[in-house]
Amino acid sequence: MKDHLFGENNKEQLSQIQADAKQLADSVADLVGGVVSGPKQRVEQLKEKAQEYGGEARDFVRAKGAKVDEYAHDRPWTSIAIAAVAGAVIGAVLSMGRRRWSD
Repeated sequence: MKDHLFGENNKEQLSQIQADAKQLADSVADLVGGVVSGPKQRVEQLKEKAQEYGGEARDFVRAKGAKVDEYAHDRPWTSIAIAAVAGAVIGAVLSMGRRRWSD
């Protein structure tokens, strides 16, 4: 007695459908892999550049900080005067902003 659901012809069709589905799944995986790997590579490149620029910025700030430290040690009273004037200017700007918003 033949199994009508999975007859010989139906088995071949089922095998063909499975093969087609596998091929489609592989094609989709390749497509998605290409779409995803492009941005991943770009992110890695940007990450490397950010680390490089961060290192350069850190070196620049350290060099400038060393110069400021040297200047402050060589001329302490000038440094105090500059800090006092900067504090007064910042305080004046902040108080003007408060007056404008409180009215």
